[in-house]
Amino acid sequence: MRRWHEERNVPPTGTELCRVDDILPGDTREVNFSSESKYPFNLFIYNDEGILRCYLNRCPHFQIKLNLDPGKFLNLDRTMFMCQHHMGKFRIHDGFCTEGPPQGSKLEIVPININDGIAYLGSPI
Repeated sequence: MRRWHEERNVPPTGTELCRVDDILPGDTREVNFSSESKYPFNLFIYNDEGILRCYLNRCPHFQIKLNLDPGKFLNLDRTMFMCQHHMGKFRIHDGFCTEGPPQGSKLEIVPININDGIAYLGSPI
């Protein structure tokens, strides 16, 4: 499987993703590039009480987006990310799957840099 930075249509390092103030604590923001393409590049960013966490929006089980509804990434009690296709649940702080078919796998973390209140795509590690 390809890493996030090897995906088709990945934007260059330093691409603006969003303003930090646009995501309230406890909320997510979906960010899509080349959405009209057969191979869009999809991310989501979560504001974890002031710490922004960014993940590739791809379930490790079926390699499809976690969400069916725009911006919906959290379970009902808003304590975990959840794949809406098969109900796999992932920890917020590291993307590790604790329940569901991809149990034991992880969402892929995408590095971001914050500068002057704006989140930018980081460099591959």
